[in-house]
Amino acid sequence: ASDVRSVRALDDLIEFSGDHMRCQGQIETDSDTLELEVFYSNKPIKQKNFKKNGVNLKNSQYLGNLLTVLFQPEDLNMLCLGPALRRQYMNIILCQTDRKYLNALDKYKKVLKQRNALLHQIREFEFQQKNTHQLMQDLEAWDQEIIQYGSAVTARRIALIQFLDQKLEQIYQSISSGKE
Repeated sequence: ASDVRSVRALDDLIEFSGDHMRCQGQIETDSDTLELEVFYSNKPIKQKNFKKNGVNLKNSQYLGNLLTVLFQPEDLNMLCLGPALRRQYMNIILCQTDRKYLNALDKYKKVLKQRNALLHQIREFEFQQKNTHQLMQDLEAWDQEIIQYGSAVTARRIALIQFLDQKLEQIYQSISSGKE
């Protein structure tokens, strides 16, 4: 599934000789009609713009307004290749349907980046035989944040797996008429 956060996916949508793309659509549900728009330009600078009913939104606010399922043959790779593909697929689903998950995942990634930079600094200090006491205290603080956001991400992933497991069981039973 394409992610509106992915610049590469948006670059692929620009006409060969063009420098921008605009995708607009009207979405009708039982209770509402939405006008959605994505604009992306790669020249002179990369720029993304998202609109809902003519109002500019941040990417995180725009996600989840158009829930779609895209299944491509290469998606079968998630069954036999590494777990990173499965995590990525869950991230796409959950980021579109759960703003708390999106927020926790974004914060987790930022904290992980900060924590990894601190670990690198600690390693350099140890190599130079400098005092790492303060850095180790900072590491404890980052560890607490990793636990907080990582737990939220893990809990939502587990809930998604349980939901899919329940739904797939029901669908399988209806397809097999309960004979298998």
